[in-house]
Amino acid sequence: MHRSWNLTRITGSLSRLALRTQFAAPDGRPLLKGVIVDTETTGLDQATDKIMEIGLVVFEFDPVTGQAFRILETYNCLEDPDIPIPPEATEFTGITNERVAGKRIDDAKVGALVKDVQLWTLPTMPGSTDIAAVGGDIPNGRSGRGPEIDRC
Repeated sequence: MHRSWNLTRITGSLSRLALRTQFAAPDGRPLLKGVIVDTETTGLDQATDKIMEIGLVVFEFDPVTGQAFRILETYNCLEDPDIPIPPEATEFTGITNERVAGKRIDDAKVGALVKDVQLWTLPTMPGSTDIAAVGGDIPNGRSGRGPEIDRC
């Protein structure tokens, strides 16, 4: 049986756990703000496919050592892509047309969360559309040049 691990299933499972939000005690050194962004899309064609889920983890880190200090905020939201979700996308993500019906990502909330972010991290895999999907959407109101991306 094919089992896909996706943002919806993982965050749904994680939401039932008490997650650690502090990784090191602040010691006075200057910290920067970073964000991990993950998206689920209706397919792999950036010209026609749409975002149907976004997840953000905003955190503080030491730019010299890379040490994460604490999670500042998280955000996860579904979005109706205004096109039917292909069966292959539902099979891969577990996201259905019924689950996204009428839902919208709060662009103002996302914009506020990523304000002053110095490091963008997008977990990607071969064929991933995360960079293309986010590159044009955040933080410039879903259009224009996106953020500088740190690919991991």
